[in-house]
Amino acid sequence: MKIVTPTSLILLCLIVPPSFAGDIFTSKIQLCPENSIHVTPSEASAKEKEICRFMNTFDSARLANLAVLRGMAHGCVINTFIRDNNQDYSLCKSVQRVEGTTCPTGTQLVTADEAKDNTRGDKDNLCLMLKENETVALANGKSMTGIGMGCKVQDQDPQTLTASLCKDNIQVPY
Repeated sequence: MKIVTPTSLILLCLIVPPSFAGDIFTSKIQLCPENSIHVTPSEASAKEKEICRFMNTFDSARLANLAVLRGMAHGCVINTFIRDNNQDYSLCKSVQRVEGTTCPTGTQLVTADEAKDNTRGDKDNLCLMLKENETVALANGKSMTGIGMGCKVQDQDPQTLTASLCKDNIQVPY
């Protein structure tokens, strides 16, 4: 019989991020953990009902590009360009580096805007996933270089790419 102490239970809650809207999970710190990036405002908007049901009334959650999702006490609204770091948690999505230029089922290519966003460490998280001198595919024909080439996002890449960055597919109506 294994005894669970209050301390081990608290540690478990901090290590295992809860998933509450399909492909979205929370991180108790400002940054998303390795192999993940912040949910964009448009993705949060698409899953607004599921996310707001999970949130406590006065919660606020960090999103990409300095956006914040406010809980029901604030009308479950997304505010942009919020520079304070007083949110309760970050909303994150998983990213994986895959061989080839096709993402696995249930995922899609990371966008250039997501790869460029380092307001909360997302660009750094992506760059650390790459081999030092490789260039990987992003959405819409864009690419990102590894740390040995400056972690740059490029609009056009003439070389044949052999790997991609793929994120969880959070359906956004267009």
